Amino acid sequence: MAIHEAIDTYLNAVEKKFGTDVRRKTEVAHRGGNTFVLKRAGAKHSQVVDLGNLTLMAKHLQSNA
Repeated sequence: MAIHEAIDTYLNAVEKKFGTDVRRKTEVAHRGGNTFVLKRAGAKHSQVVDLGNLTLMAKHLQSNA
């Protein structure tokens, strides 16, 4: 359950900061364990992040929204 919660928290923070269109274009996929693949709206390449970094990125977006 923590996996889906982390993804939802990150996407909610993206939406709060940048809007619903950017949220729809942002992709987060769980790749097993603590690993996620993140593709930001408008980005050419995906990046691999772990659960801790995804959580920190969500907190950063929330604090700067």
